[in-house]
Amino acid sequence: PGGVLIVDHAGRCVMANDQAARMAERFSHAGSSDGAGGVAAMLELIGEPVARAVKGQGFRDALLESAFDATRRVYAVSGEPLRGDSTGWTAELAAAVVVLDDITERTEAASALARALDQTRYLIENTPLAVIEWNREQVVTLWNRRAEELFGWRAEEMLGRRVDRLPIIDDEDTTQIAQMIARLVESGTRHAKSSNRNRTRDGRSLCCEWYNSMLY
Repeated sequence: PGGVLIVDHAGRCVMANDQAARMAERFSHAGSSDGAGGVAAMLELIGEPVARAVKGQGFRDALLESAFDATRRVYAVSGEPLRGDSTGWTAELAAAVVVLDDITERTEAASALARALDQTRYLIENTPLAVIEWNREQVVTLWNRRAEELFGWRAEEMLGRRVDRLPIIDDEDTTQIAQMIARLVESGTRHAKSSNRNRTRDGRSLCCEWYNSMLY
């Protein structure tokens, strides 16, 4: 499924498979029936890494982007030096092989995930509710701004501590909270609500409702 180009010592294409020719049609200088103009345009856009491959240094970190008929495609490009007669190409003719992998869907999925994470972070930091996240080891990994305001401890003071040993927990409610945590972790329960007392840094006692959701 990948586009494959073989280039000579000058970085010129000496062979392109059908997929590479189809990819080349999406680039600005494509126009000839064999797609050669588009291939040249692609190689020009990735000239620096291809030059490295020709000199003997492989690469896997190049990206190539095209916009054709209002459609955007993204290609991951890798290249390796090509040497020896066993390939069917003489050392004088063949210098490097370049492979193009269409990663458009992967890239779009990653962008969508990044947007969703940004939205989630925004909601967590701007909700009027205190939000605390902890992992399977019961270690706190998130303590939002409202939690700082409500309880008085800054995030850096609470991250890395066990949730069942936080100073916000009233001594008389430790057993209840431990049971709630065990129910969530061990029974597969996805949601649990509890009402308990919480302490603030300045010594006040708050009656709070905890809405607990497991993340999978």
